[in-house]
Amino acid sequence: MSANLRVAENSQMKEELPAGEEIRCDPLCTDFSSWRHGRIASLPIRRPPAFPASFDRAVWPRHEDEELGTVTIPATSKPRNILELYPIQPCENPVSEGDWRIAVTLLTRRGTIARAVSRALIAEEKPMLRNWVLMGYDVMDSGLAISGLLNCGDGAVEIAEKLLSDWAMQLTQFYLWPSPEIAESYAHRLDQVARDHAPFEVVGLYRCQR
Repeated sequence: MSANLRVAENSQMKEELPAGEEIRCDPLCTDFSSWRHGRIASLPIRRPPAFPASFDRAVWPRHEDEELGTVTIPATSKPRNILELYPIQPCENPVSEGDWRIAVTLLTRRGTIARAVSRALIAEEKPMLRNWVLMGYDVMDSGLAISGLLNCGDGAVEIAEKLLSDWAMQLTQFYLWPSPEIAESYAHRLDQVARDHAPFEVVGLYRCQR
């Protein structure tokens, strides 16, 4: 049975739900060395690789995570939501030099937290992602906090290696999955390796480019 058929049979993918936006630190000011070496570096990645653009803030922090000073806030009068994200605004507002403005979407609702997030977001007005550029898809643990690829050890990397080989695909230059289908397949396989963090969820990452 092909990987595509397996995903089709077991898929819990739903409508891609815009979850919010935030500002992440300038990659040049963040130490990604620990994720660029070892087993992660052996994965097939589109060249030239950029940096690990994970939703996991232990990998790619916000300013307040690094205590780097003033926090840049998107132009909105609304507070952060259940995921500590601001409502998505049109991709036309500038941010400080070097910072990255990203939007996050939720594609699966397998676990309790993701379903709660989904219910909260569905009640909100749906923003448009026009002009936002897709960076790729991340796979996060059930708490939507830990990266299933970059923060779950060598066992997770071994699964990723085999899956990418089976699908004849590469990670994006940001160390993200290139399609929601392969990301969801990885999430299902990772459930068996990191049971304490299951079920794993698929999220999309978009960048507001200048």
